[in-house]
Amino acid sequence: MGHIKTKIFNLLAIFLIITFFSIVISETCCAENNYNVSFVGEPTYELLNTVKRGGNIIGKAYVINITLYNSGPDESEALIVNISDEEGFDLFQRISIDSGETKVVTFEWSTMLLRNQQILINFYPENSKNKKTLQNSGSTSLTIKIIDTNDDLTGTSTPGFEFLVVLSAIILLSILLKKKK
Repeated sequence: MGHIKTKIFNLLAIFLIITFFSIVISETCCAENNYNVSFVGEPTYELLNTVKRGGNIIGKAYVINITLYNSGPDESEALIVNISDEEGFDLFQRISIDSGETKVVTFEWSTMLLRNQQILINFYPENSKNKKTLQNSGSTSLTIKIIDTNDDLTGTSTPGFEFLVVLSAIILLSILLKKKK
């Protein structure tokens, strides 16, 4: 009976060792990507629309363009291109890029924050089991510069008023100096 238990134990140990090594080998030896996707230049943006309510600007909408290029010999796998901002707004598109192809990915992005904002831009494999490499993933950022178009509200003083203040100060100073003499 002890001899049978030893054989079962040995077979179980061999099975577990083979299973362990097959998992390790399959995780470390993955198929090479035969494509190489990267950003081309800097992402760009353009004002699409200004949202007003009661004469006040309450938001803006932009078109963001991201250019990617595949310099590898094969078409890329399915990739996700993602943009996100500090408000928690998150958009993505699923793409693939042929060998030698340059692809522009366009997003319409809107915000209610009326200040400069940083947009994070990423691309990575759609299949989460595929490891991220320099050939199939990348990251960059873009700062949207919010320009205030309420020019009539930018002035804080009356033009020419400073001249009157300076002139009055000079006259007052000269009167005070004459009285002291």
